[in-house]
Amino acid sequence: MHKIPILILCLAGFAVASCAESQTDPPTTILVAKDQTPLCDMVVTDPMQGFTSMDVMTWIDVPDSDPVRATAPIENWLAGPLGRDEITAPLTKTYCQIGLTDMVTNYRHGVEGDDAIVGMTYRAIYIWNAETEFPGWELSQLGQRSECGRGRDEATGLCL
Repeated sequence: MHKIPILILCLAGFAVASCAESQTDPPTTILVAKDQTPLCDMVVTDPMQGFTSMDVMTWIDVPDSDPVRATAPIENWLAGPLGRDEITAPLTKTYCQIGLTDMVTNYRHGVEGDDAIVGMTYRAIYIWNAETEFPGWELSQLGQRSECGRGRDEATGLCL
């Protein structure tokens, strides 16, 4: 039997990647775009490499000690367009890293009707803020990256 990762589907079209393993046969095949990188592919010294910076002040509230509640503002921001069919389901959330002082999550959805851009990935980096009355996770950086169906132009970095 093969061990394969399982995907847990949640309400509102969200899917959360799980590290649990299943004893199921046969293994599944996942098709990806030419330039799509693994869900949590990141450079340790610069986890935002390849992502276009976004304004984090839109989603900063008070720090929250619960990782699920801390990431909820970004999920809610994406759930509206998902519910209106403005973005393609499934919307996936992946906890790439949860450490003592930092947490990295990725959110991904497909794009229909455009063969140049086949998906969008958003990366959120949270830091543990212990300097407040109620310590918790606080959004530190946010970025977006398009996934190209036919590759990228080397000079501009835009999808072909």
